[in-house]
Amino acid sequence: MNPDHIPYELLGLAPSGAAVIELQKVGVKSQTLQGLLCQYAGYAEGRGTLQGIEDEKVKFVNKIFVTDEASMIDAQQMQDFLVIVDKLDIRSTLMGDIRQLSSVGAGRPLYELQRHGMSLTTKSNG
Repeated sequence: MNPDHIPYELLGLAPSGAAVIELQKVGVKSQTLQGLLCQYAGYAEGRGTLQGIEDEKVKFVNKIFVTDEASMIDAQQMQDFLVIVDKLDIRSTLMGDIRQLSSVGAGRPLYELQRHGMSLTTKSNG
């Protein structure tokens, strides 16, 4: 909901530095997913005061995380990321191809999210 019609700012996330650079090349302010997870680890672990959470939420009003190469995110990283975006009311989208690179760590969370009904948009190269 954006009642004041304020433009959204895209904030890029990616599991690798190379993917971050590609997002930055197209003008998307970006960082590694691991950097974000380290910055907000306390929230993923259940720490944080109500006032602290409210103060952080303000930083993400009218921002959308665009997470590229999401198939490379392992299960623990995805869990932590989803807890953080939920606690801070952050809008987020995941981009990736489950038939390409997979995570080095355990699990295939993007595949499992799709298999269990996550909203999905597909793009073909043709």
